[in-house]
Amino acid sequence: MWLLGRLYPDHKSIAEFRRLHREAVTAAGAQLVRFAQSVGLIRGEWIAVDGSKFRAVASTGSVRERQALEKYLDSCEKADEEGQALIDPSAVQAALDKLRQHPEPEARLMRMAGSFAPAYNVQTAVGAEHALIVAHEVTLDAADNRCLEPMAVAAKKALGADRLNVVADAGYSNGAQAGRCEAAGLVPHVPASAPLRN
Repeated sequence: MWLLGRLYPDHKSIAEFRRLHREAVTAAGAQLVRFAQSVGLIRGEWIAVDGSKFRAVASTGSVRERQALEKYLDSCEKADEEGQALIDPSAVQAALDKLRQHPEPEARLMRMAGSFAPAYNVQTAVGAEHALIVAHEVTLDAADNRCLEPMAVAAKKALGADRLNVVADAGYSNGAQAGRCEAAGLVPHVPASAPLRN
């Protein structure tokens, strides 16, 4: 904060900075991981993967409206391709304008605390020695069971490792992803999820 002259950016400024400078932020993170490896803070043998849902600023109603607009535009596109219907260009333009004005066009409805809310699923892979983040990803996938392989591969790339042990909770249980991890030199340590009961 000293470098900023005690200015405190709000959440929108930080989110916009992350969006505009995604590649630079990722490159800076990669440099930090390499530095941590060079001083022995990360050995690159074991990592742990976990996800957290973060509530978006957008309202539930605005996300539902955006999803309805996207569905409407998709149906217009399909009807136009099939040549079945006349499409009102002004209605399509109004829908596009509304979508452009949405405060968080990437937020999706996810289950949080027993209800659905606009959110993001932030995935992190951390080194086992000092719990330093080696890879992260903001994803719109509400389920963790499709995130094991992408996060393990990202951690392997960040660490430059040939072989890596990956620990995750039962929410990441996915046989297909575990198989692909093993084929890539990533050894998953994930408990099987409990079967659903009637």
